[in-house]
Amino acid sequence: MMNVERTNDEQRGVVYTDTLTKRYRGNPFIEALPPLPQRKIDFSVLISDSPPAPTNKDRKSGEIVRLIELATLNDVVYPFAGYADAALAASTMLREAYRARNPINPLDVKRRHAQAVSTSESGIYVPSEWESSGQSHLIVANSGIGKSTFVDRFLRGYPRVIQHTSYQGKPLQHAQLVYLKLRVPNDGSLKGLCYQFFHEIDRHLGTKYLKQARAAGTISTMTLLMQQVVTATSLGLVVIDEFQNLRSAAGRQAEHVKNLIGELIEWTGVSVLIISKPAIDQVIEGNLGNARKMTTTGQSFIGSMQRGSATWAQFCETLWDYTYVQKKGILSEAVLNAWYDASAGNTAFAKLAFILAQRKEIGGRECVDVSSFEFVANNDLLFLRPAIRALLSNKASALVDFNDLFISRKYKELRAMVGMVDEAVKTFKNTSEFEEMREQKKEKKAKPMKNKKTAPEEDCELPEEDPLLIEK
Repeated sequence: MMNVERTNDEQRGVVYTDTLTKRYRGNPFIEALPPLPQRKIDFSVLISDSPPAPTNKDRKSGEIVRLIELATLNDVVYPFAGYADAALAASTMLREAYRARNPINPLDVKRRHAQAVSTSESGIYVPSEWESSGQSHLIVANSGIGKSTFVDRFLRGYPRVIQHTSYQGKPLQHAQLVYLKLRVPNDGSLKGLCYQFFHEIDRHLGTKYLKQARAAGTISTMTLLMQQVVTATSLGLVVIDEFQNLRSAAGRQAEHVKNLIGELIEWTGVSVLIISKPAIDQVIEGNLGNARKMTTTGQSFIGSMQRGSATWAQFCETLWDYTYVQKKGILSEAVLNAWYDASAGNTAFAKLAFILAQRKEIGGRECVDVSSFEFVANNDLLFLRPAIRALLSNKASALVDFNDLFISRKYKELRAMVGMVDEAVKTFKNTSEFEEMREQKKEKKAKPMKNKKTAPEEDCELPEEDPLLIEK
């Protein structure tokens, strides 16, 4: 076990844990977070979930009882290696976000004050000597692989809000919002995403920022408020799910959203975790610079499992423990192949096939075998057969209509062009993604952005402008 030193905030029960890392020592925002595991492999345990499996006695229960218990399979979370790497990246990003935002550091106090008093007329001011330590990571996973489940499991390990009152015997009045989860609207609306941001802040902190946001006359005024709110709430990590929905954005809104993400990282120091299906290639192809800024710590890709692979066998063995038919047979190679034919190695399809196979056999033959999966594939999963056949064929011509289920050659080419790397963590200082942003920041200090103050009605459309546009 790690030998860590802990100090307690006696008034509110905040526990500060020495991270044993010089990089983070003396930072209350980081020391208030749960301690990190000692080994990389431990991240697999953190994101996995294995509810109690049925016993032989349970398999002798009544048919209806066992049919109901089948739903337990949906609670099983298998620790895919890709998600363990992504959890390591996200854990590091969260802490790095606070490295340059130590509330007891005079430089960060100066930055906080400057942003608090910024207006649309004066422009956003950040001390030139302050540098963001925020990072970004992109997770791309096929539909049905468990992206949202992973995010929920990861975030569950962290408190959402930490109320600081004192640190090392000195007063420290700060509310720390550790994370915020957003979802890109189906239409890719920038206004919808911004409103969702303020709504979530209000929901968790009891504030009324959404009302202020609705009164914003321009998007640039709204983004100024977003940056001030991130600073005021000490927000550490923003998770943006369903990022591929930006492909439906009207006009240049997709570019505006990507610009906004880059600005939030650079100007406020927050880290951003982006979750997407493979169709993201339609989103990032327009501006490779923005794609780099979304992947400063690289990217993780989790696809369907391959037939005959060790991962497929281990995944099926894990699920096989949740056999509710009376006769639990042997998970043979033939059964594994029939199961794969019914699901194409897709996590969600595989779970569904196993549940439906057991549902068919409970009260009947009371065993699951090759014929069970063949029946399910040709009957209960008939509506999924086109997608499953396309995945099984592994041919681009067949998969073209299912771009949420596979990684296209186009996306692979884009990854190579933007220099995306498949490593879990890359030190922020070794990247150059934000050099262009820093130059823009210097220009903005010289020319503060100005916006009109007219407030629209609540249901009006905000103007289609670039949030980062500076009026001359």
